[in-house]
Amino acid sequence: MFKHLYKLLGIAGFALIAIGSGTTMSDVMRECDQGQSYQSYANCIRRTYDARGNKPNDGTVRAFYAGMDAIREANYRGAISDIQAKSATYDLWRRTIDASNRANAPTVCQRTYGGGVVCY
Repeated sequence: MFKHLYKLLGIAGFALIAIGSGTTMSDVMRECDQGQSYQSYANCIRRTYDARGNKPNDGTVRAFYAGMDAIREANYRGAISDIQAKSATYDLWRRTIDASNRANAPTVCQRTYGGGVVCY
């Protein structure tokens, strides 16, 4: 009986770890870039990140999606090519999500008395 309980707890623990970690937007963008049209690429990014992303409801992600919608519309109208749209999406990612990640990253870490680490 305990063997089955431990197995269930192990599966639940793995699921919590998997849910908590999520996939980064840069990984999703790389995974979705399979040489398809920009419209398919943009759909893949949104669908995949909403399902597996580590912060799908974050404000920077929503800003990225809004910008991506504008790029998608320009591409759909023929104002920009698929290549230009993908390039613009990468630039948009750098200005939104990547910039936020870099701004929130600790810059200096020091060991404290007692073996701890403080980053600021």
